[in-house]
Amino acid sequence: MKMVNSAIILALGLLISGCVKPITPHLTIAIINLNTIVPDQGPRIKACFSEEMILSELKVNIYITENNDWSSREDLPPYTDYFNAQLVGIPGTLSRAIPDELWQASGDGCYTAYVGNAFMNTQDWVGHNLCPFEAIVAVANYKKGAWNAAETIECDISRVNDP
Repeated sequence: MKMVNSAIILALGLLISGCVKPITPHLTIAIINLNTIVPDQGPRIKACFSEEMILSELKVNIYITENNDWSSREDLPPYTDYFNAQLVGIPGTLSRAIPDELWQASGDGCYTAYVGNAFMNTQDWVGHNLCPFEAIVAVANYKKGAWNAAETIECDISRVNDP
């Protein structure tokens, strides 16, 4: 019993003194419909936190980057014609966060949202065998910036048009 008490006192002492690192919660974000973004016309985003998540404190923004191969072709409209600026931003701007009502619980500490109509005229992408975007980026901030996560995927017609 004396040994158990000593072990408990030692453990408490280490915790109080800061010698034991507390377990840090972990935030992850993923675009989960990589192969169907073109027919879906928008990303499905999954956000997970290692503790119970308060959805109102989660802010996820979607950004796209310009594809120079698309922009260099004079026969194609500007890449800005192919995304809904109400849902998607470009680097250097602040896009609107995915609204809370789009999020659905999807397992322990996870939520999934489908951002429909984020992309427009995706048939043009297929017709030209080229994405107007170099990359699609999902950025998550949770609890006023205490935790951040991001995922970037390359927009590749050979991948995103193969359900």
